[in-house]
Amino acid sequence: MSQDAKRRTRLADARQARMDRPEVAAAYEQTRLRYELDFSWWSDSAQTDVHTRLTRTAIAADSANPDARVLATEVVPLAPRDHLREEIEEFAAAIRGQAQIEVGLAEALANVAVLQAAAQSLRTGQPTAIAEIMAEIEEAG
Repeated sequence: MSQDAKRRTRLADARQARMDRPEVAAAYEQTRLRYELDFSWWSDSAQTDVHTRLTRTAIAADSANPDARVLATEVVPLAPRDHLREEIEEFAAAIRGQAQIEVGLAEALANVAVLQAAAQSLRTGQPTAIAEIMAEIEEAG
C-alpha cells in the first residue's frame, strides 16, 4: 500500500471514529486555535506583535461528510507586548523563587521531540514516531 493510500486510510478511520464515538466527536467539535508569527520580524520583538495573529476556528455546521463541514474563523485580538522580555522576566523570577515556570522539563522535551520528529520526517519523507525521538533524547540525557 502506498504512503498516500495509508494516509487516506488513517484519515478515513479518524473520521469514522469521530462519527461513531460521541466523546471523540465532542473533542473534535471544540475550538481550535492557530497562532501565526511572521519570523521575518524576529530581530525586533516589539514588531512581532504587529505581525502576529491568533485565530479561533470552530465547526459552524457539521456533516457526516467531512468535506461538507462549514468552519467559522474569527481573529482573537492580542494586545501589543514585548513577549520576549516577558519570557526572560518570568524565567528570572522563577530562578529567584518568585514564580513557577510555565513549561516544565517534561513538556519542553516533548516539544523538542515533536520538532525533531517533524524535521526528520521532512528529511526522509517518512513518518517518524515521536516515541523514537523521545527514546533518543533519554539515551543522550
